[in-house]
Amino acid sequence: MFKPAIFLALGIFILWKLVDGMSEEVRTQTVEALRQAKYGWVVLSIGCGILSHMSRTQRWRMLIEPLGHYPRYGVTFLCVMISYVANLAVPRLGEVLKCTFLSRYERIPADKVIGTMIAERSVDAITLVLVTLVTLALQYAKLREFFHESVTAPMQATLASNPLLGPGLLIGLAVALFLGWLGWRKVRDSERLERFRDVLRNVKEGLTSLRRVKNLPLFIFHSLFIWAMYYAMVAIAFPALVETAGLGFSAGMAILVFGSVGIIATPGGIGAYQLIVSETLVKLYGVAEGGAFAFANIVWGAQTAMIIVFGLASLAILPLFRVRHQPA
Repeated sequence: MFKPAIFLALGIFILWKLVDGMSEEVRTQTVEALRQAKYGWVVLSIGCGILSHMSRTQRWRMLIEPLGHYPRYGVTFLCVMISYVANLAVPRLGEVLKCTFLSRYERIPADKVIGTMIAERSVDAITLVLVTLVTLALQYAKLREFFHESVTAPMQATLASNPLLGPGLLIGLAVALFLGWLGWRKVRDSERLERFRDVLRNVKEGLTSLRRVKNLPLFIFHSLFIWAMYYAMVAIAFPALVETAGLGFSAGMAILVFGSVGIIATPGGIGAYQLIVSETLVKLYGVAEGGAFAFANIVWGAQTAMIIVFGLASLAILPLFRVRHQPA
């Protein structure tokens, strides 16, 4: 519980520093952009988010069905939404809760459910890599210049001014690898590791469901549709602000990729998402600072509010469903 609290505090600190470091002019731009925003586009963005969660629900059911279990769509959807709101509080807690609740209400062995969840996350990771490669291909020159100015050049300047920093980093890496090797030798034959291996054997059956999906084209469609809706959540919100109304496909892809990093970095992406997205808009696409910060907060705020409302509602509604007395 201590570690998530640290990252949450970090996210809040980043957000505070962003606001505190603004000039009065930028603050005025931000407030004015938020005041004049066309929030009908934001509602459509929220709708795309809901569609992505509905598609994710069906895809998860498709992974579970080859195991001989047929979870109800309503129960599965509620479990998915509960996982999202739980992750806002404690990262990865949502995955545990959605597997626990689905296992309980649908009478599916927990290890098998966990296996399908791991398979689902693996597909998402592969899709994100593909989306990232497409984004890099579309904007290679612009991104190369951006990373050179923002990352490579400052790092080279730091190493040049601190000649001992480079060797120090290498020594630190070597020490960390050595300590990791010693730790592995200590636990590799322990009972704890053997119990972990037993869990992995049970999880393996769930992972095999990916190869046994009955309708693979439909499964691929849902996998692509989920990320298409993630992109739409961003792109549909562009017309909401005058400053971002002219942005197109490439900008949406860049924000999707870089924004995903922000979502992972802190609970719910608080602070990190606003920082990364606003910097992307300013430095890559020349959007005014106030408009960029307003856009980042609109997209983040809309999706976070949707997750909180639907997640808490799902937590209240789920007990109304009866627990299955027999395996599905």
